[in-house]
Amino acid sequence: MSASDDNRTSLDPREALRWASHQLETSGIDSHARDGRILLRHVLDCTEEQLAGGNVAPLLPAQVAALRGLIKRRRQGEPIAYIVGKKEFMALEFAVDRRVLIPRPETELLVEKALDLFACDGEDDRVPQESPRLNEVSRPLIADIGTGSGAIAVSIAKYLPHAIVYATDIASEALAVARKNAAAHGVAERLVLLQGSYLQALPQAVHMVVCNPPYIPQGEIPGLDRDVREFEPRIALTGGSDGLDAYRRLFAELPASLLPGGIGLFEIGFDMAAPLRKLAARRLPGAHCEVFQDLAGFDRILQVSQVAPTGRSE
Repeated sequence: MSASDDNRTSLDPREALRWASHQLETSGIDSHARDGRILLRHVLDCTEEQLAGGNVAPLLPAQVAALRGLIKRRRQGEPIAYIVGKKEFMALEFAVDRRVLIPRPETELLVEKALDLFACDGEDDRVPQESPRLNEVSRPLIADIGTGSGAIAVSIAKYLPHAIVYATDIASEALAVARKNAAAHGVAERLVLLQGSYLQALPQAVHMVVCNPPYIPQGEIPGLDRDVREFEPRIALTGGSDGLDAYRRLFAELPASLLPGGIGLFEIGFDMAAPLRKLAARRLPGAHCEVFQDLAGFDRILQVSQVAPTGRSE
């Protein structure tokens, strides 16, 4: 497209798509073809099937201008999810913006493990027989710590309709996004949003704590992809000098926050299983740790059970 394209009465979507992909490719964006299609679909408000089948109308001048603006933002490194304002997670659509971390597909394993442990069907083949189960709890109390967009908390509440979910975050801006997503998915009445630091914000002990904490070592932040490093909230990424700061705090507060038989589920980095087992041995003596891998074969989830509760102070 040239400058004169803004004055056209219409523009063929195929030409717009070629232009968008080329613009992103020349900016060094590897996913240029995919991103161009996503942004064009967003402007046209159409599905991939409609775009691929040619079942969309030519772009009007206002749509051409809108596409130019979106392409410019992507060329500057802004993540696609922030540009279109949404991200799919657990087959649900979540509103996201720069106030919150973008939900990752690998984090779905955290939700799946939580759902498995509360599953009513004791024959579920996805759960190892030796794993502890909470399927006899009639009204689960679950806490998502550092909820951000609410993707984890809302997904759990959506797929566990008998659960009460506490969702905490230190940032009021993030809680505003989570509140929007809870309402959009019809779980606002069972999702309690709380502002506060880690587990201290909880009003009572719970059956399960889930958390995707910041775990990237400070020294590795400069090496992250530009769209992560420059756009996503740093507080949701950085885990201190060794990446373990959040886990130290979580493990210290976990015994007072779990009901007897309760479980902690934490997302971890691919190389963090060994140091976290050592940390748990020191901070949670007697607790049992189990590590689960994601679809790529990387360590992804740490499950902590048999934690000796200490009781919450009133």
